[in-house]
Amino acid sequence: MVNSSINSLVEQNNRQVLINEAIDKRIQEITDITNQVLKIENEREKNHSIEINQLIILSNLDSLQNQVETLEEAILMAKHGIPSSKLLSMRDFAKISTFLQSHDVHINSFEELLSQSKAQVLLNKTHIIYMLKIPQMSKNVFEYDYIDSIIKNTKRIKINNNYIIRNLSHVYELTEPCEDRDDFYLCDDAKLDHANECIYKLATGKHSNCTFEKVYSEGLVKRINEDTILINNAIAEVSSNCTESSQVLTGSFIIQFGQCNLHINGEQYSNFELTVPGRTYFPTTGLRVNELHTIDAPPAEYLQNLTIEHRDKLEYLKDADQLQFFPLNSTSHQKKLKSKN
Repeated sequence: MVNSSINSLVEQNNRQVLINEAIDKRIQEITDITNQVLKIENEREKNHSIEINQLIILSNLDSLQNQVETLEEAILMAKHGIPSSKLLSMRDFAKISTFLQSHDVHINSFEELLSQSKAQVLLNKTHIIYMLKIPQMSKNVFEYDYIDSIIKNTKRIKINNNYIIRNLSHVYELTEPCEDRDDFYLCDDAKLDHANECIYKLATGKHSNCTFEKVYSEGLVKRINEDTILINNAIAEVSSNCTESSQVLTGSFIIQFGQCNLHINGEQYSNFELTVPGRTYFPTTGLRVNELHTIDAPPAEYLQNLTIEHRDKLEYLKDADQLQFFPLNSTSHQKKLKSKN
């Protein structure tokens, strides 16, 4: 019985060893599979992290490209003096507005800042300086006028600039027209010149001494602005679709029109908005102007037309130089020929 029990135990122990070996093998297989899964998961997380970093890099590159394009656009616009709305933020506007208020320049909105300022850019290899030039308004109030002289007896007062600004104490000529803003005209003081004595006295309603210039044009028709046309010592055939009537004007006239087409000597002028100012014009009738001297400088077009007009006479004189005269036997004929010459 003892031997039988020992043999049974040995046999069962051998089976348990086999079972344990099988369990160990299965555990090892599970461990290997688990390690493979963990390895795959680590690689997936690593790839996912790489993809996220790549997306972040691409996003940063897009943002950097947008910033470069914004800078490039701002630099190109600044060459024309136009500020860029993309380059400035509302936080920048708050700082700019505070700075301007400390210098007695008041800006109410971001749009007003962009409309009233001019951009300028300075750059080198490492830095870009973007500046906004905002005009500091004069506290003096001026009146902005367009002036012109009327032709009389083929002469008129010599005017260097047609635009002036004036108040009770100063009169300035403008080398360029002022910029038209919503509520006012903006004039650059760098483009202002003191008016000469002739213009100053006439603009202030006083008698004056002026230089005249000779006019070689038969008549001038000038469009001053959208609604005003000056006919200066001309014969003008005027018609329009404002009215069915047409007429011929002789002399100097100021014509204001709106919401129609105007035809003057065959040329069409259109204005579909009526913007007639409150004060149409300021005449200098009654002021005495003494003529200092007259500038006589014919334009090139006049000289060219004059040459064409007298070209036949010049050719005739050229042909006359080639004629040969022979002496005549009759003394009376010789006297007649000499007298004719």
